Amino acid sequence: DKDKFREDKGLLTKFYQKNGYKDFRIVTDSISYSENGKKMNIDFWVHEGNKYYFRNFSWEGQSLYTEQELGRALDLNSGEKYNEEEFNIAVFERMHGLYMDKGYIYSNIVPKFTPVSEDSLDIHFEITENHKVYVRNIYVYGNDKTRENVIRRELHVFPGDVFNRQLLQRSARELFILNYFGNVIPDVVPVDEDEID
Repeated sequence: DKDKFREDKGLLTKFYQKNGYKDFRIVTDSISYSENGKKMNIDFWVHEGNKYYFRNFSWEGQSLYTEQELGRALDLNSGEKYNEEEFNIAVFERMHGLYMDKGYIYSNIVPKFTPVSEDSLDIHFEITENHKVYVRNIYVYGNDKTRENVIRRELHVFPGDVFNRQLLQRSARELFILNYFGNVIPDVVPVDEDEID
């Protein structure tokens, strides 16, 4: 099954990158068959690269938060093994989440990696904060269980407010807890540079 084979190669890469091997790649692979054609051999040639550990973190372009606040949100320490999955959560959920909670949904954080010696990584974050975005309208779709005002009184975000990801998630959780709906999925739709629905 070619699709499963492709998925499994992705899982192999993910496994290595979770265990510190940032530069891991599959160089090539081959498939051969036994003489009777009933068995298949799969060979991978891989480049593991070095096993990396975090060394130093630095930031530029930020004005809303101090380096200490960003470091606390990142929550990764010097000497920790590089783990791509955890790193992406730290940057794109926790650090970027700080900006999303203040309305800066168009902020951008770009990590730049610098290998130091054979096993260490310095990471420099280039931050573009952009500007605040406000809530224009709130629409409710798919409700046939209750009156709309019952839903709206559970919300913690309102038209005219600065967008706040944390309050939007809290609103969705509390609507789900009402037990009227199979799922509650917030959808942020950009209207223009300054407003979202």
